[in-house]
Amino acid sequence: MNAIAVPPKDAPAGCALAKVLTPQDYTLSSRLFFVQVLRAAAISTSASCLFYLGQLRSWTSEQNRYHYFWSSQDSQALIIAVGIVAAFIFLCWFTTRILRSRVIRKTAQFIFTLFLTDAILSDLTSMFAGVGFTAKYDWFFWIAWAVITAFVLLFFQRLWKRAVALCLILSPLPWILLLQVLSWKSWNPAERVDSSLVYPTALQRTGLPHLPPIVIFVFDEWSYERTFETRQIRPEFSHLTDVASRADVHHNAQSPGSATYFSLPRLIYQESDGELLPYHGQLFWRTSQGHRRVNECRTLFDDLLRAGYQVRVLGFYHPYEILLEGRGIQCRSYSNDPRGDSVITQTGLVLLNNLRFLTDPLSRLMWRRWDSAFFSRHWFRLSQEFHHEAFRLIDQLGPGMCLFIHWPLPHGPFVLDPQGEFVGPYSPKQDRTFGTPDQYRRHLLRLDTVIGEICDRLRHKNLFDEAFIVMTSDHGWRRDPDPQFRDADPDHRHVPLFIKRPHQKSRVDCIDPFPLVRLTALFAQITADPQ
Repeated sequence: MNAIAVPPKDAPAGCALAKVLTPQDYTLSSRLFFVQVLRAAAISTSASCLFYLGQLRSWTSEQNRYHYFWSSQDSQALIIAVGIVAAFIFLCWFTTRILRSRVIRKTAQFIFTLFLTDAILSDLTSMFAGVGFTAKYDWFFWIAWAVITAFVLLFFQRLWKRAVALCLILSPLPWILLLQVLSWKSWNPAERVDSSLVYPTALQRTGLPHLPPIVIFVFDEWSYERTFETRQIRPEFSHLTDVASRADVHHNAQSPGSATYFSLPRLIYQESDGELLPYHGQLFWRTSQGHRRVNECRTLFDDLLRAGYQVRVLGFYHPYEILLEGRGIQCRSYSNDPRGDSVITQTGLVLLNNLRFLTDPLSRLMWRRWDSAFFSRHWFRLSQEFHHEAFRLIDQLGPGMCLFIHWPLPHGPFVLDPQGEFVGPYSPKQDRTFGTPDQYRRHLLRLDTVIGEICDRLRHKNLFDEAFIVMTSDHGWRRDPDPQFRDADPDHRHVPLFIKRPHQKSRVDCIDPFPLVRLTALFAQITADPQ
């Protein structure tokens, strides 16, 4: 058998002591190293999965994926992001092994213990939707992390060993979770190719010339109280005053819900009760009497479709292609949240957005500063693109056509001036939709400018007098009268409502209650008597 005599390190010359290494020793050493690599890889993957635990918990809610317009690209990006953090942790372990410095190793172990503590605590913050968005609770997190850091320093060695043991115990968890992520159904209308979304041509004929054009504007989070004063429109809203001069002005209109998630579907389905239930890629409408598929619900547009109207819908926040599936209605929807154009850019968003779920004060501060700048720019771009698309559809409007637009105005963040220009990001210390009364008023002025542009465009097309125009909202300003959400009035269903009938020449003030779920009765009158 071949053997190699290896003198002990720093052995004096002539020393007879020597360690004899055989090929079996080298094989054993290679196997030990391979086991250590596998062990480090398992720990790294588990730790990375725990790092994303809060975000993963949030995405396990199908309602959250529904509003995000979740796609296969998002599943891929989430898995890649987990892999990137796992690879980073593994490289850190490998680097400390190469350097062989006790100080570096102990420091790395301490940082890893804090990292894992933060990751585990992120699961708790994911249960409180707004906790990462504002600086309201920063004092608590600074105090809590001062205590946590001191505790980890005091019991570092014990905690380190338990952290490693926990990661090893949970090593099968990442693969279970990632397989679940791959199984999530898409809520992106562009990826839903099932037959229920194929537009049946039998339901929709060419617009008939004797039917007046109908335009329904639902401006998001439009406050009656901030628009009117003693039943008179405030003088700064001149374009809205012009509309009101030849419209029915309702002073007691009630939205069917105090939040967009409830109010818009109830308005679409003309029901005062019920909510959406996304379940395994299918969308149901749930009421106290049970639930049914959304394509079985009666809608605001059914009478119009039967009368021969072409119906087009433009909106945001809800995927209207799915809400109105199978009805022959052309829809376009915008997600409320920024999205990447590719898997790579979406992976970057997943990495950055994860800072919101972490509990350490530095991550929270970094995320709010990045998000206030990034989301403000996103909202400005969304507003511009939405404005362009809305007027493209208005330009195509004609007799026998119905246009429904759910417009993200005067909804926050309040980053626009009355002309639609960008005024700067919202404060990193506040929620995306928090704002002062002055900031909200600025967006109301922007809304008034848009209303003026709409009326000018319809007049240019000689459709303003002919058209049946509805302007209303899904709910009032949720932050009113206090910018802090939990201190505000929880019921914001009192909304403005303007109804301009064809050839109407004077204003009519209406003080009787008018629930928006009665709009379908107005359209039934139009189809019965187009004049």
